[in-house]
Amino acid sequence: MANLGDSNLIGNNTPDFYSDLDLDRNIKLITKSLSRPYFNTALKRLAKINPINTKLVCDYILVEQTEFNIKGI
Repeated sequence: MANLGDSNLIGNNTPDFYSDLDLDRNIKLITKSLSRPYFNTALKRLAKINPINTKLVCDYILVEQTEFNIKGI
């Protein structure tokens, strides 16, 4: 079983290489072209509960936007 003390996690389960400011910036970048604030609110709520999963979701969406040049939903 992995020892969680050996990981690079700080108190709130956020990797130390990825700050809350980066996450907030990515959420704004992803949701800026959307007409409704729902996705922004949902991602910010998820970030408070589980910032690591939110980072993964944001990274995936940013890659998809770049790869396929999508605007949003």
